[in-house]
Amino acid sequence: MPPANTPARRVAPSSSAFSTSATTNILLFLIAFRILNAFTLRTFFQPDEFFQSLEPAWQIAFGKEQGAWITWEWRYQLRSSLHPLLFAAIYKTSDFLAATLHLSPATSAELLVASPKVAQAIVAAIGDFYTWKLATRIYGRDSRGSWTTLLVTLLNPWQWFCSTRTLSNCLETTITIVALDLWPWRWSAGGSSSGDSRKDERGTAADRALLSRSAVLAVSAVADRLFYGLWTFPPLRFLYFNIAQSLAVFYGRNDWHYYLSQGLPLLLTTALVPALFGLYQTLRNRSFSTTDRLQTVTRIQLATICLVMPFVLSLISHKEVRFIYPLLPALHILAAQPLVQFFAPAIYYRSSPAYTPQRLLLIFLILVNAVIAFYTSVWHASGVLNVMTYLRHQHEVHALEPDSSFFSDSIPKGITAGFLMPCHSTPWRSHLVYPTISAWALSCEPPIDFSESEKAVYRDEADQFYDDPAQFLRDNMAGGLRHLPTRPSYTSTTPADPSLSGSKNQHEWPDYLIFFQQLEPTLQPLLRMSFYRECWRTHNTAWHDDWRRTGDVIAWCLDTSEQDKWRETQRQNHQSHQRWASATNALTNTREFHFDRMLEALKNSETQPQNTPGWSCLSFLPGRSTFSFSAPWSSNQPTLREKFAAWRRGVTAYFGPRPSRIWKLGRSTPNIRDWIPDPWCFFSWRWWVFGESLELTRERELYS
Repeated sequence: MPPANTPARRVAPSSSAFSTSATTNILLFLIAFRILNAFTLRTFFQPDEFFQSLEPAWQIAFGKEQGAWITWEWRYQLRSSLHPLLFAAIYKTSDFLAATLHLSPATSAELLVASPKVAQAIVAAIGDFYTWKLATRIYGRDSRGSWTTLLVTLLNPWQWFCSTRTLSNCLETTITIVALDLWPWRWSAGGSSSGDSRKDERGTAADRALLSRSAVLAVSAVADRLFYGLWTFPPLRFLYFNIAQSLAVFYGRNDWHYYLSQGLPLLLTTALVPALFGLYQTLRNRSFSTTDRLQTVTRIQLATICLVMPFVLSLISHKEVRFIYPLLPALHILAAQPLVQFFAPAIYYRSSPAYTPQRLLLIFLILVNAVIAFYTSVWHASGVLNVMTYLRHQHEVHALEPDSSFFSDSIPKGITAGFLMPCHSTPWRSHLVYPTISAWALSCEPPIDFSESEKAVYRDEADQFYDDPAQFLRDNMAGGLRHLPTRPSYTSTTPADPSLSGSKNQHEWPDYLIFFQQLEPTLQPLLRMSFYRECWRTHNTAWHDDWRRTGDVIAWCLDTSEQDKWRETQRQNHQSHQRWASATNALTNTREFHFDRMLEALKNSETQPQNTPGWSCLSFLPGRSTFSFSAPWSSNQPTLREKFAAWRRGVTAYFGPRPSRIWKLGRSTPNIRDWIPDPWCFFSWRWWVFGESLELTRERELYS
């Protein structure tokens, strides 16, 4: 039997070549897996997922008049348009497909919401595929190391949580691993060729790098010229605004050790220790043979990149874990070998009890990953996406004509919504979809071209609101707190009073007012005399690092019919809760009743001899471990057979004679039977723990 630290079995890439069909099947499986991932993902992570990709893409695809929210970065040419152009093409294709198939507006809206998810899922699957391909270059195609890399990639909670989001960092991660797989590692490693041929290889590789960079820069420059309407170079302007004007710190500062103490643990979760150990192994053991020189040098360079990049990014005050996300595939590759060394013997020798701790640990780590992935992808911060679906459906019910086209100009009005939340707390037009939904939200424009003293005291709109909500509503809402609407705009037949319309810097009172539960005690006294009442709420998160975003997401509306529907729904939910509570109490009382009867039966059981040990089924019940119906144990230690015999007598006292012999197992002699524990006690105990009524066949003998 090999030791636990058996190295990964290494197979030369040319010795076990996969067929094209097998490679294709792996790619198709990964695409299906990530599409499932994308449609399971129902939570909010970063505003850039929408405002730096889908919102500009919406404007590119459908025009400026369709209500996309374009943030300040795009007005100052800080972002490249290449990433939004990808999703703009997806939007145009989806819109063309909806028009060709004559889909209803509601179905078209669902298609426009789903199509970017599918596109990003394919991008994520390509990243997973090339991670596996690069691992096969290092460990061999049919090796444990390459398959372990793929499994770690699929089981990583961060990958499930982030890879299918429309963040530019997710696309960068895929592009990075594809580039690493296509990188001329033989030239980078020095190779074993002669000096002249090595120079030729380096010259050819340098020409190809130069050519690809020039092509990308040319395409980027033309795309930005078309998007912005002028020639600009966003990377340079990005550096100027974020470094020269220090605007990055406006969105937060982090400690110098952020990537080490938080970034890497969030990226790797349960694979953190194997990844760190893989880095240590790779950089410490630099010796290599002639046959594995290329693989070893490749791992060393990957490990060096994984250390240098976080160090460089740590010099910047504003840090986010997604900034080092492109390093994750390389870290998965480096973590594979330590994982194989530790877990491979436990999997290979399944019948050996010596590796049971490793097997249990592996199961535990997989379960932890699954729980984290489920919680972060389905439950945590889910309400801010659900509320957009709610508003879209409300628009379809109240303001959308059934026979209208999706972007029809014949729709006279739509619902209105206002978000009293920290800026960019929800998606925008990419999830509202309908251009006739008129919505506003608190903004957080940075202090551009401000002096240092002005930056120190600057408060954006969201800060001003949370500093004093009452004063903000008086000063920044049309009509203040005195003149509030009495009915929703989509039911009003009279034109609005021009004297109550807000100025350019004021917001109109909406049909739907959206906010977090934390704000509810503040708004209730301010709007108690208004017609706003709760008409919907949903869970968002159990905790949040921003106190302003804690609690449920709540929607107040002006529509009395919607308020009545919500009250009826709440009443039915309350009745269901009461019925459940009554049923639970009944089960609890039944459990206590049966426990009392068990005690009575045991007390009336047959008398045990003075020196015969007692063994009660009740000793396994929670909180009753000291109970014994018989005399204490004698000074002599009882044998195992005596314990089991007493135990069976205790079970029989309550449940009656032994039921049908459910454990035969070839027990032909009475002595062997007495040495094997009776499972009847365990069955009864499980029924008791779960609060069931214990209506078993043998109880009629007890209660007769």
